[in-house]
Amino acid sequence: MATTQRFGNVKIHLPNIVFKIIPDPRLGKNQAAFRVPLQVNKLDIKDYLTHIYNVTVTDVRTVVLPGKIGLNPYTAQMERSSRIKKAIVTIKEEFTYPKDPNVDKDFGGLESKYQKVLRGNKLKGWRSSRTSEETELFSQVYEQRKLTANMASLRFCADCNNMLYPREDRTTQVLLFACRNCEYQEIAENSCVYRHEVMHIPSEQTMVITDLSSDPTLPRTKDIPCPKCSGTSAVFFQSQSRHPDTRMTLYYVCCNRNCQHRWQS
Repeated sequence: MATTQRFGNVKIHLPNIVFKIIPDPRLGKNQAAFRVPLQVNKLDIKDYLTHIYNVTVTDVRTVVLPGKIGLNPYTAQMERSSRIKKAIVTIKEEFTYPKDPNVDKDFGGLESKYQKVLRGNKLKGWRSSRTSEETELFSQVYEQRKLTANMASLRFCADCNNMLYPREDRTTQVLLFACRNCEYQEIAENSCVYRHEVMHIPSEQTMVITDLSSDPTLPRTKDIPCPKCSGTSAVFFQSQSRHPDTRMTLYYVCCNRNCQHRWQS
């Protein structure tokens, strides 16, 4: 019931089955209903909920419901849909249903509506005018793209969805973000065009391992005492960095097993 995915040197087992929560007000506070695949049994359901959601499952009941009879819109014939399996799970803790997700914000529902309206306007022709609902929808999409662009340092066109590029208006000396596919452009809120943030610069001490003091190939000295335990024995090595400020730096590691302090000259 699980697939193995390689991520670095660690094996991650991900389940290839989907459980769908079915809200049922008739159940108790410590019970929940799920729609599960037909091939899983009660032990699989208990194992899934225990390891994925870290809950204590005390009882599992399942029932297979027959499919409903309805009209198939493609064949225009009455057909029965596939069977579904429902599981009622009792857990030790009190179960609370998760909040309904914001489809427009979290799952791109607003963008899907915008693209649907945009395709409809293209079928009508370029002379079609926007309605008040479409104008409101376009403004919401623009604000959402604006927030996304500020977080990702990228901006996109509100008309054709292509990336905007910085451009200077030489007449007014104002920085603009313009689209190369259409004539859309907007005034930049700040003068920052590109930002590169360096979160961490690794030093030579980051690469020092614990057993470095026992390496017989490294030179040793007894002239420089340890600043932490005052030990008289230490191994040292020179920086391998090509930076001019750290090219001649010496790094020391105390040979005291209870200390292992690291410092640099």
